[in-house]
Amino acid sequence: MIYNFFSDDESIDALVNSTKIDRYVPDTELEIRQIINGVVIPQVGVFEGRKFLPNSYWGGDINEGEIVLQKFDYDDSEVYYLGTFHPCWGHEITDGVRLLWGLIREINHIKIPNDIKFVYTLRDNNKQLNQNFKELLSYFGATDNTLLCVDKPTQFKKIYLADESYWYNSQSDAKRKYSNYFTCIFDYLTKQIVPENNKPNKVVYFSRTAWKKGNPDFGEKFIEDAFVNSMHCEIVHPERLSFVEMVRLLQNTQTLITTEGSISHNALFMQNGTDLIIIRKAGFISYYQLMINQVKNLNVTYIDAHFTHYFYDKTAPYYGPFFLYVNKSLALYLGIRSHFPVLTYCRYRSHIIFKSFRYFLICKAIKLRNIVRNVLS
Repeated sequence: MIYNFFSDDESIDALVNSTKIDRYVPDTELEIRQIINGVVIPQVGVFEGRKFLPNSYWGGDINEGEIVLQKFDYDDSEVYYLGTFHPCWGHEITDGVRLLWGLIREINHIKIPNDIKFVYTLRDNNKQLNQNFKELLSYFGATDNTLLCVDKPTQFKKIYLADESYWYNSQSDAKRKYSNYFTCIFDYLTKQIVPENNKPNKVVYFSRTAWKKGNPDFGEKFIEDAFVNSMHCEIVHPERLSFVEMVRLLQNTQTLITTEGSISHNALFMQNGTDLIIIRKAGFISYYQLMINQVKNLNVTYIDAHFTHYFYDKTAPYYGPFFLYVNKSLALYLGIRSHFPVLTYCRYRSHIIFKSFRYFLICKAIKLRNIVRNVLS
């Protein structure tokens, strides 16, 4: 694994230090528990009797505890618990797959029944699983007929619960670690979809310019054009691909260029030792990505190409909005001249002002509503 950095942003020092952390936990032995009459609780996980099993929750950061259930449904089925899923692709292919190793027969010594159901819970019951994620799960035996979302407390005849294959401390994302079982999940997946690995030869830019959900990345089109002109890369909008199409493309990609975030996490489906160019959209660090870089032993180049200086929620800067442009760091990497798109920056600032004013009005309305409620009560 090799790292290169192109930046004049002071935040790069923290990133450089984080890349030096070894996130692999060697000689890990994981097990699968068989829980008789266990209960699955929405947005929480699995209980055995009255005791919470922390490795059943997304992220594994809830302490063990006890609960007294007054009422729950009963299902006379044996089930494999898949976990609690976050409705975001970047989380689905990291947090969402951590328990799947138990369904790979080559590394699991417990015989899982052929007629087993696959149950999961959601962080947000108002959102459904991504269709591409369902396609991913199908390679482990889960289909529409056997997938069951638990949206109310349900007791099952038997629950198979695998240990987590990667872990992190909720107080320090820098402590994110993974095991060889986590690596096996992606080796198994890619071999199912692309049995024979040819030598990768494509240079691909994964773009968010067609993505209409969430905050936009202002100015990415200029960066796209710069890479196309300098490296003759192929522009791909990954949300337009099926899961299988994306894996096949990435298995044939020698160099992937993309902005930092969920979209760069797709590097999990590249061949080991290939090249990843990450365009940083702000000064924060994606610790997920650092783990992914090591899982796939990638040669990674980080380029700060942004002038992002405002976030609606400073505790969650990854929601943006972001402003990108061909700055000195990117120009140095590509051997071109830098360019600051003034009109695009004005649109970025206008977007911030509008959203901030809207947020201000919403907060005032909520405060006024609470005052009225208190007076009437």
